[in-house]
Amino acid sequence: MAAALAAGSLSTTAPAHAASDTPAQVPRTTSNSTGSQSAAQLSCAINDTSGCLNNTTTSTFTTTTSPADADGSGNSFNAADLTRTAGWQSGKTVTIDGATITLPKFGTGTYDNMLAFGQTVTLPGSSVVNTGDAVVFLAFATGAAAKDATGTITYAKNNCLNPNRDPTDQDYRLDTVPDWLSGPSSAASISLVHENHSNNTQTSPSSGPKAYAISVPLACPGSVISSISLPQFTNGVQAGQPALHIIGLGVRPMTVTGSGSSAQHWVDTWASGQ
Repeated sequence: MAAALAAGSLSTTAPAHAASDTPAQVPRTTSNSTGSQSAAQLSCAINDTSGCLNNTTTSTFTTTTSPADADGSGNSFNAADLTRTAGWQSGKTVTIDGATITLPKFGTGTYDNMLAFGQTVTLPGSSVVNTGDAVVFLAFATGAAAKDATGTITYAKNNCLNPNRDPTDQDYRLDTVPDWLSGPSSAASISLVHENHSNNTQTSPSSGPKAYAISVPLACPGSVISSISLPQFTNGVQAGQPALHIIGLGVRPMTVTGSGSSAQHWVDTWASGQ
């Protein structure tokens, strides 16, 4: 299922723009076979992504700027812009496109975002929203737009069934995640003023750093989600090469009669929830 790109802010979000008029992709039947898994593959909870973080993209601008490298050239977000301009607080939550997203701690020189490389993000049974109508990624690309990044949404047992009563997973595709500098400001969830550099300097580019809300409609809205696998895109940054950064993600809630762990939702050939 393709994603939609939405303009947004911390408290209110403009309506999402539909990615296309193509019918939703049918969830696939869960396979009993297991493929090889890298020993280094990371896993974390959606409300504490510290175990999945693998890149530092935000620095604190001083005479000795804290180390960060978002794009392979030593450039980074300015922590003060996130707190003063955007109103973000390190390690706290924000509301993006209707979804509550827990921010990682930032500005200390430690890992503060996920370079998408197949991490598994789990959704606890309590304390987080694990049902809704869409998964919202707070993301940006560096080196160029990140295109055709694919991952998987896994539903809880007996929550998303095909007509044969088989459990299904949902493959998703992020068609285009815009570049943090050259991407459109009109679609950005946040637009910042400054860009920090590894030589302890700071500039104010005409098109400042940005992050975007990318929403993926759920094929089984209202069903409980157990985990979300991030795209297997890149595990490092290199100047001029696209990299997909995910700051955080959340599930946009909805009101569905009988939703939750006791509800069963069905998908037909058009992947419409019944």
